[in-house]
Amino acid sequence: MSEDEFTRLFKHFDKRLSLIEVKLETYVTKTEFSTFLNSFDDSIKRNEIIFQEILALRHKADRQDGWLHKIAKATNVKLET
Repeated sequence: MSEDEFTRLFKHFDKRLSLIEVKLETYVTKTEFSTFLNSFDDSIKRNEIIFQEILALRHKADRQDGWLHKIAKATNVKLET
């Protein structure tokens, strides 16, 4: 193999390796982004669940507050606000 052929072959393999590296970097980036999106979706779902629980607890507290006011009115007890 002459030096010229070797140089051409080396350049060819160098180009191929560079393309493979770029594709690998793109794949890793896509994988990392996918992982990020999955984590973000999980966080959103957890936040929605927590928000629903807070709404339920607030509704429960409002109901109990209403009952206390009814009891206080029926028993002529003045509540502090």
